[in-house]
Amino acid sequence: MEKGENFMENQDQFCNGLLRFAKEPVKNLDSLSDLESHAHYGIALIEHDYPGKTPAMWNAAYKHFGIDGAVAMMVGDPKDTVGILSTLKADPKYIGGGAGVGFKDVAFDYVDELDPLAKAIGAINLIQKLPSGELKGWNTDGIGYRQSLEKLLEQKGETLGNTKIVMLGAGGTGNAVAIALAEKGAEIVIINRTLEKAEELARRINKFIGENRARALGENAIAKEVLDASVIINVSTKGATGAFEAYSALAPAKLPATVENISENLRLSENIFARIPTDAILSDVVMRSTPSPFLEGAFAHGFETLDGIPMVINQGVEAFLIIHGKEIGDSDNVRSQLREIMQKAANL
Repeated sequence: MEKGENFMENQDQFCNGLLRFAKEPVKNLDSLSDLESHAHYGIALIEHDYPGKTPAMWNAAYKHFGIDGAVAMMVGDPKDTVGILSTLKADPKYIGGGAGVGFKDVAFDYVDELDPLAKAIGAINLIQKLPSGELKGWNTDGIGYRQSLEKLLEQKGETLGNTKIVMLGAGGTGNAVAIALAEKGAEIVIINRTLEKAEELARRINKFIGENRARALGENAIAKEVLDASVIINVSTKGATGAFEAYSALAPAKLPATVENISENLRLSENIFARIPTDAILSDVVMRSTPSPFLEGAFAHGFETLDGIPMVINQGVEAFLIIHGKEIGDSDNVRSQLREIMQKAANL
């Protein structure tokens, strides 16, 4: 049987046809029989297909620790979140899973309970099915990213305290990343196409932290704000699979994605690269099989870079322990094993 045939045969039977198996993630399951052959399973929800690492990481961990479970990434429409979650909630084998691209903000509104940090962030990346059957939302994205950036800064003899970070984008991942970094003393400048969304995030950060460490600006401020930035992070949809795939996060993007519009975006981006301090770290959390245009430009200009894989591994360790910590423990040794397993699986 060819890859994908099981999916075509069974698609109408899973979540009333609202979900389909993603094709691009590394070692993703591709049939209901594979998923349901286990004692329990998790579903990572995503809005569009992309080469995610979650199935490879989690399924490698299940094998290592002898847990009869499996995770699959599945594509659905966030507009169908209520139907998807209600169907999964009723399935005794479902134990939770990821809320990925497109679902982080939406699923936040439809879980039964929220971890305090997730509530402050306003988005979730993990859903846990509690023994009561209710669904609890968590967010490990920010902690995962912070751990990866702190490690890189430590190698340079620096810390997050008093570091100026320019964050491009203000979506669900951006919320988590910004709050986690501001907690450690970083100054966060949020730049977003929709200024109101950036302003709301800045207010939420400052309220949670208890002091003004975040401010919001429109995209016309990028060229000025990068002049003294220590870190520039893309958490926007620019460079992600879809309409904005060919655009750099450093400059505005006009749709439709014509040759002229993309060329103008890349030209403006080149001008801004020349204004960034040479010792700055340029980071992009977009998961792709090839570097995003933003990271490609960073490589070409000789900047130190940080992609989204370390964040995915770190947040994956935290998320796995939320779901399975009672089974495998939470010791430093377990964490070390889990991180090593997920690191190896993510790099396949």
